Amino acid sequence: MKRISYIFVLSILVASCANLSSVKITTTPQATSTHTPTLTPTITLTPTETPDPNMPSDATGKDPATGEYIKTVEENGKTVIYVWKQFQFGDDAKNSITGHWFKSWMANGPINLTGYGENCEGMDNWGVPLTKFTLNMNVYAIEGQADLDQIGYIFHPDRTLIWKNSGLSCGNSSLSFLIMSDLFLQYINLLPGDNPGESFYQKYLREREYYAPNGIDTTEGQQRYYNDHKSFAKALTDGSMKIKTGDGEWIPNKGYEVYWINEDMALNDPTLHLSLWQYPSTKHFYWKIIIENGKLIAFIAPTDILKKQLADTKAESKERWLRTMILFPIEAVNIGLNTNEVFSLLPQNYGEVTGTFSGTINGQSLNVDIPFIDFTPTQ
Repeated sequence: MKRISYIFVLSILVASCANLSSVKITTTPQATSTHTPTLTPTITLTPTETPDPNMPSDATGKDPATGEYIKTVEENGKTVIYVWKQFQFGDDAKNSITGHWFKSWMANGPINLTGYGENCEGMDNWGVPLTKFTLNMNVYAIEGQADLDQIGYIFHPDRTLIWKNSGLSCGNSSLSFLIMSDLFLQYINLLPGDNPGESFYQKYLREREYYAPNGIDTTEGQQRYYNDHKSFAKALTDGSMKIKTGDGEWIPNKGYEVYWINEDMALNDPTLHLSLWQYPSTKHFYWKIIIENGKLIAFIAPTDILKKQLADTKAESKERWLRTMILFPIEAVNIGLNTNEVFSLLPQNYGEVTGTFSGTINGQSLNVDIPFIDFTPTQ
């Protein structure tokens, strides 16, 4: 009986194995998991700008053209822009004062002192037209000054027809012509030597003798005259002409700037010269001429007597004084005066031809009623 049971069990196991061998296993493919990594954005650090130790605490920005610090303020209902200049005077360095705020005293921007198009129409006496050469003048006043308030801002009026109406050539009555003539004498090394105060006519005679000895014109002299003027014009326009001034060299196409400062800034500054008023010999003004990056720069500090002249009730009187004061430094350099010394006589030719004047030239009456440098009405 047991044996039958074993056989039965064994038959069941065999049948089970047969069934297992007939089972089909179906493999279901598993979904592929694509893992997108989370990227951490890269943070670009902006370096902190190093503070400028010379930046004034009240600056409101920078001039995009020059990079100089400026501040914008409201004065009498108008927006006024001051520019920061790193000029030091007297005890500034000892008192850790690195510069001062200045306001432009130009009504319409710089004045081109050699603008021929308007007052010497068609003149190309220098070999080629000087269309690419300008000698710009800018005048600035120290913050808080009051010396110029009653004069008005400086501008150059339209003088297009002034010489045409007079019927005369501008000649030695034009500031532009005087400046160019002096620059040319500098270029050909024909300075006045021991007579810096010589007249325009005396300068003409020396130049005439240089190119036409004994008054005799020659083809060679005329060609040399033309060649010198042509190379002179090129040297002015490309900046290769330089004039030794003090410890530097002025490049005329870099321009000219005047800074009006206060007397207390000049009192303890040995680098500023003191000029005396002739009658009587009292303090008149302080001045200094320097070169910075090829630009001619003058500083002027009026004393009480000059302030009174600038406050004169007669407009022409005070305007004449200001024209003289802002132009004598460039005239001194052009005629070869030593800017490290005090001049015994103040050069005034440039100032004289920038106002209104009348007279007679070659028997013909001349009346110039539009000044080269004029002033806006004061409020």
